[in-house]
Amino acid sequence: MSRALTREGYRGPFSVDAFAYRALDGTRQLHALCEINARHTFGHVAHRLHDRLGTTRLGFSSTPPPGATVLIAPADDGVTAWVA
Repeated sequence: MSRALTREGYRGPFSVDAFAYRALDGTRQLHALCEINARHTFGHVAHRLHDRLGTTRLGFSSTPPPGATVLIAPADDGVTAWVA
């Protein structure tokens, strides 16, 4: 991916989004590429926090689990981000 972006003249941070889902037959599937983000993302933050703190989970939910490090505190909009 980085070679293709370089060929196109892009120089900078990027991440690739993917997701897992459950197919109609019940099997778990991976959609390996759904978009390219040409910017810093929470994935970059998560990797750096893993390097520093040993965290292994990045979550976005209204209630962080016990012991999580909160990155974005819950507010009226219900959005929060955390690592654990």
